[in-house]
Amino acid sequence: DLARLDLSRARYQLEPCPCTWGQAWMDQSRFVWSSDSRLCFVQRLSKEGTSYAQRCCYGDDKGALVTYGGNRGTMLCYNPQRYPELYNTYDLGFKEACCGVANMPALFYARRPTDDCGAYQPPALMVLLSEAAVETQPTNQPTNQGILINMCVNV
Repeated sequence: DLARLDLSRARYQLEPCPCTWGQAWMDQSRFVWSSDSRLCFVQRLSKEGTSYAQRCCYGDDKGALVTYGGNRGTMLCYNPQRYPELYNTYDLGFKEACCGVANMPALFYARRPTDDCGAYQPPALMVLLSEAAVETQPTNQPTNQGILINMCVNV
């Protein structure tokens, strides 16, 4: 029941959003591509004992995290991976009611804030791949493989 969910404490149960679409795509241990939006990812697993999840949405142009406007992510009361019906009713339904019908997006996002990615830490593998990308051949020129890995990690 939504009335029992403590939204004020929920943000501490969420994974911080990756700062770019590329980071979210590479961080599949914590985030999955959202089936209802091509530019959003959802926290894969809720913290034990909770139903909360983070939804992170990215811009079309450079893939940066969107933190303002109607296409931004938000805190979800119900992780769509585990509770699809409750997610549709209480998360998507409430967003449509508050932001669309009632035209009160400021109230909706005040209760369900958008993450700014400031606390995001990439998984260790992404960090290792990024560090490997700057290794050079004996000629001190970056390797083709290193350049490609660095490009993919920093998308």
